[in-house]
Amino acid sequence: MVISNTSLAGNHSSGSSFSDMHEFVILKTFAVIIHAPKAPRIKEVLWHPPIVSWIKCNIDGTAKGCPGPAACGGIFRDSN
Repeated sequence: MVISNTSLAGNHSSGSSFSDMHEFVILKTFAVIIHAPKAPRIKEVLWHPPIVSWIKCNIDGTAKGCPGPAACGGIFRDSN
């Protein structure tokens, strides 16, 4: 009874599964159809060098949670 109700509820869900193998095994045990997450959209970005005698600085950063691990980086480029 529990397995059939869990399967019924899970199969009518529009959520997606993306955690880990342990979650996958649990969902398969209850015969829940797994909805894979959509692939991210990829956008091409072109870098153009700065004009002569200028310097361009590109920086980026990311964090996972608050508090949590974080990182950043940057690069300075001239026209060469």
